Amino acid sequence: MTATDRLRALLDAATCDRQADRVVPPLAHTVGLTLLTSGAMPFRAVLALALATGHLADHWAEGLAQEVTVRIPASATTNDPEVAAVLAILRETPGVVGARPLGIDRHAALMEPWLGPDVPLDVLCLPA
Repeated sequence: MTATDRLRALLDAATCDRQADRVVPPLAHTVGLTLLTSGAMPFRAVLALALATGHLADHWAEGLAQEVTVRIPASATTNDPEVAAVLAILRETPGVVGARPLGIDRHAALMEPWLGPDVPLDVLCLPA
């Protein structure tokens, strides 16, 4: 078999049936169903994502609605009696279930990812 014959056989095989590799036959009703399914699946995925995001946002909002942080600015004059007075006012306020100060251990846990575990928090001016 010569090179020309091989080339002719290759061209005949390539041009014989151009749609032989299609998954869906082009003349059947399955083309429309495939297009419908291909369009419906991304729509359903986006809809499910939107519903899940809405549910998560509602859950976060519910958690945030039940908690409030009162920040007492740090200064040279901030001391324990001021913090105690604010806690007393909060505990007497109707609707407040509990009030607690943010301790040094909680400050350390919040700042450790950014400043590391060996930061001397007692020399920093931190809010109460």
